[in-house]
Amino acid sequence: MKKMIIWLELVLKRLLNRKGFLALLIALPLLGIFTGYWQTHHTQGVEVGLLKSADPTAQSTIAKLLSNDGLFQFKLYEKETDLLDAVKTRQLETAFIFDPEVTRRLEAGETRHLVRLIRSPATVTHGMATEVVFSELINAVTPAILSDIVEESGLFKGQASTVTQEMIDRYNSYEAAGGTFNFSYEYLDGVSPANTGIPVFPIKGLLAIFIMLTAWINVLNWYKDQADGIYGAFSVSFRKIASLISVYLPVFLMTLAGFGLLLAVYPVSEALGELVNLLIYGIAVSLFLYGLKFFFPRPIAFAALLPAVLLGSLVASPVILDMSGMIGSLAILEKFFFPSYYLGLSAGFQSWAILGLIAMAVLGVLLILVEDRKTYGI
Repeated sequence: MKKMIIWLELVLKRLLNRKGFLALLIALPLLGIFTGYWQTHHTQGVEVGLLKSADPTAQSTIAKLLSNDGLFQFKLYEKETDLLDAVKTRQLETAFIFDPEVTRRLEAGETRHLVRLIRSPATVTHGMATEVVFSELINAVTPAILSDIVEESGLFKGQASTVTQEMIDRYNSYEAAGGTFNFSYEYLDGVSPANTGIPVFPIKGLLAIFIMLTAWINVLNWYKDQADGIYGAFSVSFRKIASLISVYLPVFLMTLAGFGLLLAVYPVSEALGELVNLLIYGIAVSLFLYGLKFFFPRPIAFAALLPAVLLGSLVASPVILDMSGMIGSLAILEKFFFPSYYLGLSAGFQSWAILGLIAMAVLGVLLILVEDRKTYGI
């Protein structure tokens, strides 16, 4: 155990002596601060998509949303495919699709799954946008709700319509005064900023790439350490643990730096959730890549794969743009690249992403055990 602690200290010291790696660890949180500042001062006027609907309640709600002059700028789309593509390519922060039978379902007392939310993985504004959409939906159905309450109460015989109209007028007056589902927007310079159309910076995709590169590069470093005989000081039983520490410790530090970046852009609760996702992703990728060297006795072939994997990750995975909506085959191809699994996990614990990361980790462990048996006979 003492040897492992000493080794951990030596690996950490060696990492911190690498100026490039240390600069990157410092740069990530600073990038988060810059990104947060940029989004706050240069991407005002959040664009939100709406899908055209034939339902009367949905039409009334959409009409009010389109005339909204606050932080959210709503855009109407005729086709669902166009709306989804706009979210995937980050032309929109988020989008909403009304159920085609909203009116009937509300009259039947149904209150769940009335509106679909389509969100970009990088957005942090979907919560506020949802509040705005549902506030207008509630305002649209309020007259009908009040009318039903008055009629069913039986307390205002002969005057039900008059009482209903008075209640509606009072509700509208209260709502217009800012008492009901109303947002007030204040700007420090007194001027409402224009929407620049600048997309949200792909923070999550960037972190997925950095963690993958960190794991890959440190597996390559393992080849050099092995050739230099560094691991010869350890017993056979501890040699593999020392090797894994040298590979994963840089990944762990990169994950912490990424967490600093996320804290500068996302709310604390969401950043903590992403930290868990990054830890799971980093462990799975590190184990898989370390185990994968079983098929590559020499580092040259292993290193030659890196450019192809990096390019494929940038193109096939939704790191910068989600192209699968325009090229259907990419939906399958992206599963062959590591960042897709983290982004899938981040998008809501999608089953394929969870199973993929588990499979990578298990396969990596199996390859490590096979290599040990082959090399050391254990």
